[in-house]
Amino acid sequence: MNKKEKIMALREASKVERCHTILHHGSYTNGQHSYDVANLILTLHPSPSLNLIKVALWHDCAERWSGDVPSPVKSHEPDLAEALSRVEARVEDELGVRVALTEEERRWLHAADRVELWLWAVEQVEMGNKYAMEVRDVLEDELWHHADWLPIECKTFVQDYQWKPCSDLTAQWRRG
Repeated sequence: MNKKEKIMALREASKVERCHTILHHGSYTNGQHSYDVANLILTLHPSPSLNLIKVALWHDCAERWSGDVPSPVKSHEPDLAEALSRVEARVEDELGVRVALTEEERRWLHAADRVELWLWAVEQVEMGNKYAMEVRDVLEDELWHHADWLPIECKTFVQDYQWKPCSDLTAQWRRG
């Protein structure tokens, strides 16, 4: 695959809609999710490797071809999960985006992936979307009570987090 084809394929991959089985406000794409996962890692990790950032950006790109199968389906159908993993590995190899991570880096990626989805669900609920409450609650149980694997920086962030919209920086800049 040449660079032009790779760039076009990765652009298409970023447009896959996430959480399509949950009614939600606005769009929630793999591109948005991956950007937010990378930003969580860059903000919370004391010294993330380039490989970890690459994988944060590319970890769901194969879903453009395999589909974004909801995690509960994969949990209840391990044969399907295994088959999807094989398909996604082939796509990642074809795109040249498979990157080896250490066990610690895999732990950070999984943590940032779960925290990012939790933040999306919290935002959805705060905007009145009752359909996202179950996702939020399941992730809170996982992140608060069953996450011995969670890096302390992520655990502290989740425990201290209180949702509120970001202040309007434009108004602050105008005031000087």
